Amino acid sequence: MRSAASDAKTRVALMRLIWDFLGSEFGSRHAQYEKFYGGASFLVKQNVYRNFDWKRATMLVDRALKLPPAE
Repeated sequence: MRSAASDAKTRVALMRLIWDFLGSEFGSRHAQYEKFYGGASFLVKQNVYRNFDWKRATMLVDRALKLPPAE
């Protein structure tokens, strides 16, 4: 499970966090919402990417994984 950028424990923790968002019931409901109510998927993705707070999201993931913040 180890990679060139992280140790096995950190990588497994990240995969579990990703699974919570993509594979859980929350992730499934969110995918359905985007598909049926959000409009054309390519437009939704462009708007989300353009307006997303990447710095805050990185801090939340670091806190969830208990890593020191990247500088």
